[in-house]
Amino acid sequence: MNDPEFLRIVEEGMAAQKKARERLKSDWDKPPDWEEITPESLKPAIKHIGDEFRTVEWQLASQIECACYVSLHPEAATLPKIKGFDNLIQMDLRETWHLQFEGMTESERFAHWTEQYGALLKKNTVVPFNSFLKVGLAQESLLQLPAVKWAKSLTRGLLFSLRWTVPHLIKSMCDEQENKLDLDISTFDAWSAWVYWRAPAFVFMQPSGNAPYNAATAWQRAEDAEFTEQLLRGLTGKMLDPAWFNVDKLAGEAHVGLASLPTVEFSEIREEFQASEVKQSTVHSDSLPVKQDSTNEPPLEIDHPTASPPSLVLVAAQREADQARERIRHFEAKIAAIETKITAFQESLTQAIVQGTSTFRPRDIDKAIDRLHNDKKELEFRRDDWQLNLTTALSRLVTVTQQEVPPKSVISESHGLTVAQKIHEAQISRDVTATNPNPSSSSVTPSGETTIDRSEIQSSRTTKAKLQAKTADLSKYIDGAALTDRQRECFSLKFEYGLRVSAIVKRLELSRKTVDEHIAAAKRRIGWSQINEKRKANSARVTPNE
Repeated sequence: MNDPEFLRIVEEGMAAQKKARERLKSDWDKPPDWEEITPESLKPAIKHIGDEFRTVEWQLASQIECACYVSLHPEAATLPKIKGFDNLIQMDLRETWHLQFEGMTESERFAHWTEQYGALLKKNTVVPFNSFLKVGLAQESLLQLPAVKWAKSLTRGLLFSLRWTVPHLIKSMCDEQENKLDLDISTFDAWSAWVYWRAPAFVFMQPSGNAPYNAATAWQRAEDAEFTEQLLRGLTGKMLDPAWFNVDKLAGEAHVGLASLPTVEFSEIREEFQASEVKQSTVHSDSLPVKQDSTNEPPLEIDHPTASPPSLVLVAAQREADQARERIRHFEAKIAAIETKITAFQESLTQAIVQGTSTFRPRDIDKAIDRLHNDKKELEFRRDDWQLNLTTALSRLVTVTQQEVPPKSVISESHGLTVAQKIHEAQISRDVTATNPNPSSSSVTPSGETTIDRSEIQSSRTTKAKLQAKTADLSKYIDGAALTDRQRECFSLKFEYGLRVSAIVKRLELSRKTVDEHIAAAKRRIGWSQINEKRKANSARVTPNE
């Protein structure tokens, strides 16, 4: 194109973009390059995590671009293709898409979708940060930085790279790129960066910006390329800041979580067992007699006495496992409550769209459902983290158990178990007690101590565990839902007592498929029950009983 005015616009745009790129390269907040702080052996894993994040972000950007463009250009909502690509709006929503933004100004629509991008990107940063942190904790000896700081730097690096791409996303959210340049080697950069684009006025009008909204000038274009670059830089920061600050929050929570994990404090645990532990017998050599203590217990043939009794490590691991179980039950109860709310809102949305009987607008209901889904996803991430902590604690528990229990051949079978072994068995089977204990399976030693037969402990592990106290009271959702006994039992065990499906299967002696079906049916009935209650309440407000 030989138009001098257009060529001037392109040159100004290229100059402004060059300044913006130089500013990004020397930004004081720029994180270190991920390859510089990552050991060679970990680079494939880190690259994979980064690629997964970029894929998710690309999908998010495509959806936001389509939705914002259609909201600003409602005539394009029903088209099968937009800008040469498939229309990402669902087929059944295209005809009514314009109703969601009826009465909203261009700046309000634009601000809505920039906020949506920032909020969803904030949620999506949790996955890469957790993945980086897990790798860092497992391979901390190879890192030059602490694991949390390393994970924070890598996640910030992913977000910083978006400062190069989000400005183009903002342009695409507002307009369709026109091929005003003859594409060749000399114009490729200008064409790719869309440097001749100028910001419409609604971009910096309230609530998107600070200028008062004026419908007459909303689509007027800025003339200055430098002003447009400043706007793009400011909007980019506004869209990325929620995720950027969320990384700080995640790192802080990781520091607190790691500092809160129980550690093996032998001095504290020794005090708890001081009254019940007995001195270990010591064997100097096979040719020397065994020195016994004053408890009249038979001697143990220990080849290598340990400096720290394994039962102490056992208690620390058990504490960690108990804490993880409690947190998992807590998050699963919250997830169950959110799922019930989502079902109720979805039914209300159906009424609003199809029947027109809901007192809420479809757009408000849809926003509420999105927020609930985002909250549920974050709770699931947190539950999975505690599940990983529980798995680690149980692995430690198994390891300590195998180290502590001596071979059968070194224990005098006629005298049962020693006190230290009884402590061990009590810790392992604390949550698994027999419903009908057999009094004849225990005996009393000459010193007055009760011994426990191994067959009793083994049989107790196969019986049903006593339920602990409820972690959540969901009776207000369950009552009035007309659940069957099995549905109520399965739902209560999972969401009120915090049992996993596998534990419910063992307790009720049902198949996993049957338990899943009972829980799903209970969820549906509880959802419909909540809808009926709301419908009755609305009806009572309109036509009160005489």
